[in-house]
Amino acid sequence: MKSLCVGLVAALTCAAAVADVLRVPGDYDSVAAAAKAARPGDTVLIGPGTYPGPVAVPDGVNLKGKGPARCVLQGAEDGVALHIDGRSNISGLTIRGAETGAFLTAGASAEFVDCHILGNKTDGIGFDKAFDTYLFMQDCLVSGNGDGVDLESTQAVFLNTRFEANGDDGLDLDGDAGALIYGCTFCDNKDDGIEIRIATRTHAIVQGCRFERNGEDGVEVIDSPVEGGIYNIVCVQNSSFDANTRFGVGFVAQDSEVATEAFSKAAVYAAANAFANAGDADVSANYAEIFMADRAYPQTVKTTIACGEKLVTQEVAIQMPVLVGIYDLRPTTDGTEVDDAEAVTVVGDRVFVGDDNTRKVYVLNRRTSCVTRAIPTKPFTNSQYEASGPEGLDVIEQDGKQVLLLSDDEGPA
Repeated sequence: MKSLCVGLVAALTCAAAVADVLRVPGDYDSVAAAAKAARPGDTVLIGPGTYPGPVAVPDGVNLKGKGPARCVLQGAEDGVALHIDGRSNISGLTIRGAETGAFLTAGASAEFVDCHILGNKTDGIGFDKAFDTYLFMQDCLVSGNGDGVDLESTQAVFLNTRFEANGDDGLDLDGDAGALIYGCTFCDNKDDGIEIRIATRTHAIVQGCRFERNGEDGVEVIDSPVEGGIYNIVCVQNSSFDANTRFGVGFVAQDSEVATEAFSKAAVYAAANAFANAGDADVSANYAEIFMADRAYPQTVKTTIACGEKLVTQEVAIQMPVLVGIYDLRPTTDGTEVDDAEAVTVVGDRVFVGDDNTRKVYVLNRRTSCVTRAIPTKPFTNSQYEASGPEGLDVIEQDGKQVLLLSDDEGPA
């Protein structure tokens, strides 16, 4: 493999901190005590049993259970079972019986894999209102809560997760939330499978999902109350809708939440969906023609924008992405953390990621996502300049060598 040349940048070498495993029971009698004693990078390994909440999870501490059927975190009806203040990976647990099952404070970043979120009164998972809060869920069950997951201007990815029999919505997007929802099931929720209350930059991409027997709409999109510049995008593609009480997909007014003739504040794209047995209609009439498109990737979609008291209809060019992979930018093999990826490029089996917090470019193995090298962004020998956050990067051939190019919108270069 050719070495990477970055204007004589020296390779970064550092010893990764040794992470500990804290066992419950064994080292500690309770999950709460183990989490309190843990340091960043540590994992609390939870054996079979039912453990009381609340549990406060410090930044960088992970919880790993032996499976949701065997490991239960039991919350109190008037509290939060799991409180997450920073980065954390949660796996193999059931979280149940609280006012809110898990709560993420502003700026937190949590991953839930193979978890059950059950019977929490208000929200299965709830959030502070902060755009820089992140959630990743895969292979989970979210059932019997008020709202299953209630995103509040939050960024999230949901893969192969089931939302069923929640008392309100399976998944609720409020404010400037952004969510990719892929391969999920929404069934028997009392209100909507997914409720999307758009604001100014709400992005919701729903692909390959099932919506069955929800009490109102499979997907409900509520118009924005905001006047002025808006950048909302809603995509529903390759999904199936069966026996939802009102619409498979409905576009409704902000105040009344009933379908209206005009829906003004989102660019909407959908195609290749299957509908059956809807109570009122497969799709509310104000956007039926788009949803009945027979091409999977139209070049444009119609959007109607509110300009003062007038509604202006226009065609918006759009290319919808297809999910081909998700890279874990916090690999655990060597302890390296990519705090905030701003730029990425792929060359063969290597993925180059620019991080504006650590001021480094990380080289990941494309197949394993493990970091193989970290390069500080000092572009010349003895340079004092560090790119405060590379917004763009590329790798090109120059004089027989591979050269890394960086762009930075804050520094002098």
